[in-house]
Amino acid sequence: MLGLLVMTYSFPLCFTTVSEVLDTGTPWWSGVVFIAAGVTAIMTEKHCSIKSLRVCLLVTLVSVLVSLAAAAVYVTDLKLSRGVKSSLFLFTLTQTAVSSTFCFLLYRVKHTFAQYSTFTQQAPDTPTSATPPD
Repeated sequence: MLGLLVMTYSFPLCFTTVSEVLDTGTPWWSGVVFIAAGVTAIMTEKHCSIKSLRVCLLVTLVSVLVSLAAAAVYVTDLKLSRGVKSSLFLFTLTQTAVSSTFCFLLYRVKHTFAQYSTFTQQAPDTPTSATPPD
């Protein structure tokens, strides 16, 4: 959701003077990464496996790094002008906090999930039908 906010709030910048934010395309590449992190989290919730959990952790970590890079670009450009860029900076900081928290929680769940998956892999299959003894 924050990815869509970042992308839609950046459209008014297209009609203003040239800025560092538009030259680097920060709202668009950061918005796409935020959306990808959200979609990955939803897919992990629906189809949970250790592989999807690791992918979600990786994409969320990339989202944290991208949001930090985008925040640096916004801070650099905020010195020149304010307005919409301050809103974009606020959304990016929110995304940084959400992604960092989610990344921490995924990391904790990954270890718990791995412990339980070893139990289920070692357990023998239960028979589907019982045969009476002779």
